[in-house]
Amino acid sequence: MNIENMLPFLNKQALDELVDSIIAGEVDFDIRKALPFLDDDALKKLMEYAAENPGKINFDGAQCYPFLSEKIMDEVFLKKLDGGVLDESCLPFVSSECLKKVVEKYCENSDLDVNIDALYYFMDEDDVSEIFRAYLKRHKKTN
Repeated sequence: MNIENMLPFLNKQALDELVDSIIAGEVDFDIRKALPFLDDDALKKLMEYAAENPGKINFDGAQCYPFLSEKIMDEVFLKKLDGGVLDESCLPFVSSECLKKVVEKYCENSDLDVNIDALYYFMDEDDVSEIFRAYLKRHKKTN
């Protein structure tokens, strides 16, 4: 019997049991192989556990990013940003609405300590133009 072969056929309850067993240290299984089959709740649980218990399981929470919904990724990204961390590994997975919120915050608050340049590749041109206009407004010469 091979758990990996079962993964696509397990229901939510069984997958949740697998996650709980791995977190409890009861099962030796590479959880990364199950990520595509887990729902947002299970993925968040793994991410939170990995963040609170570094080194306890062979897992980096960022490995969940491709499998989380945009809604959850927006929450993760904004929470980190509010904590002063711009997690660039989140950027490919956040929504354009989320990036628009960051642009609005940045344009309203010149003291916001964010490497805004890292976000350009993921923004639409209207958002980049808004940042440009905010820059011009802040740096206009006064005669």
